[in-house]
Amino acid sequence: MRAERIFWNKLKAKLVKMHPTLTKSDLIWRDGTISDMLEMISSKLGITAEELMEDVDKL
Repeated sequence: MRAERIFWNKLKAKLVKMHPTLTKSDLIWRDGTISDMLEMISSKLGITAEELMEDVDKL
């Protein structure tokens, strides 16, 4: 779980750079997995989780 949280902290920094409309509240870790978090964020952005990860991989 700790490794997942560390990864999330790095990932959310990239997400904010790419999608400045995301708020701190959107990026607060909630119980679940990274996949769950990406699904929630991608839904807010109107894209799929796969598209979101493709964007992140480009950074």
